[in-house]
Amino acid sequence: AKKNFIEKHYPGLFQEVLTVRKDAEKVVRIRNLAEASQIPLEACELIEDTYRIILDAVNCGLKATHIAQIVCEL
Repeated sequence: AKKNFIEKHYPGLFQEVLTVRKDAEKVVRIRNLAEASQIPLEACELIEDTYRIILDAVNCGLKATHIAQIVCEL
């Protein structure tokens, strides 16, 4: 439903965003896509609001940013 809402009201906004059904899939999906595309993990960024997932991302070599950091910079 979120994806449909965004696509309807903000077309093209998230063209570069990956979606998953479960939180546990986030880091794995990014990692698999990066490896398949031969993109260095450190060139991929996860923007997230859950510290546990941020730590998982960093531990596997991804760049990770907490959403609060982006909101505070606005």
